[in-house]
Amino acid sequence: MNQSIVQGIIAKVEEYLAVPAVIRFEQVFLRYLAADFKKLGCAVNLSKHLLIIHKPTAKNKRVLLIHCDRNGLIINEQGHIEYADFHARKHYSEPINFSKHLIEYCADNFLNEPVYAYTKTGKTLATGIVTAARYHARKQQLLFKIAGFKKLPIHTPIAYKPQLLQLNTRIAGQLDNVISVAVAYQLAKQGLNVHIVFSTEEEIGRSWRHTMPYLSALAHTQELITLDTTPYNHTHAINAGLVILRNRDEHYHFNNKLVNELETLCRQQHIPFAYKDKQPKHKITKTLGKTELGRIARATQGVCNGATIQLPTCYYHTNHETTSPLALYNYYTLIAKCLK
Repeated sequence: MNQSIVQGIIAKVEEYLAVPAVIRFEQVFLRYLAADFKKLGCAVNLSKHLLIIHKPTAKNKRVLLIHCDRNGLIINEQGHIEYADFHARKHYSEPINFSKHLIEYCADNFLNEPVYAYTKTGKTLATGIVTAARYHARKQQLLFKIAGFKKLPIHTPIAYKPQLLQLNTRIAGQLDNVISVAVAYQLAKQGLNVHIVFSTEEEIGRSWRHTMPYLSALAHTQELITLDTTPYNHTHAINAGLVILRNRDEHYHFNNKLVNELETLCRQQHIPFAYKDKQPKHKITKTLGKTELGRIARATQGVCNGATIQLPTCYYHTNHETTSPLALYNYYTLIAKCLK
């Protein structure tokens, strides 16, 4: 394992975590990324929901899709502190189909966590600790109390206080999906011909709407590769340093040729891998999951398609999402090989 590459990515994760990107309030992070990649000689194209990165001399047809948004909280129209995911879905008049168990899980993820409110420029307005949560079923509001907060303007976003813990066999923090962004930076720094689409609002299932018009204009649309984390409720995947592949998700089948190529590269590079969709039949509906790529493929009836490469993590959507340096290195290595 190349420790310098791993440490370079981890250092970038720590840097990026200090720049907030709560759902629907990701612009401060997109602007930061645009400036950061521009320093590497990349061409950048920034819009409200997308940041397109590419090397001017790049000839590789493959496009990396990476979402930038992170879970957080927001001051809603009534002045209450609400779960940003639910508030965003209601903003777009979309249903909130969360089970009671999942709602409780989302609430527990923030309890006793340090958080901070920020402006559109990323300036900190207030800091505090989440002390309580309650769910109003009729209004579909998951509300929180934060000790130390003063009254804040409506639509002020609130992010986890950034923290990154590194031990010998563990990396922990709000990794989804900033760790993939850091990997992309390392790829560009190493001189690979990257073509990246950084998207927003993936956590509420809308990133594909922003991404698809851009992708549809490309000449080659079967070479999309979505990079993301994927949750496990056990540590086997991260201990083994697995890279996670998929043949499909709940929405659509992926490009079989590209998926097979990724598997071949894993075998050639001695990278351990597993397929997220190869589970016992009685578990399929619980394990297939939904991806940005699957939504794009379904919406275009397969005209835009590709494959996914995912990094296994534990403690999903918390400020303590955990993976291993070995899994991270294997993740980086596979992506780098498939871009050459």
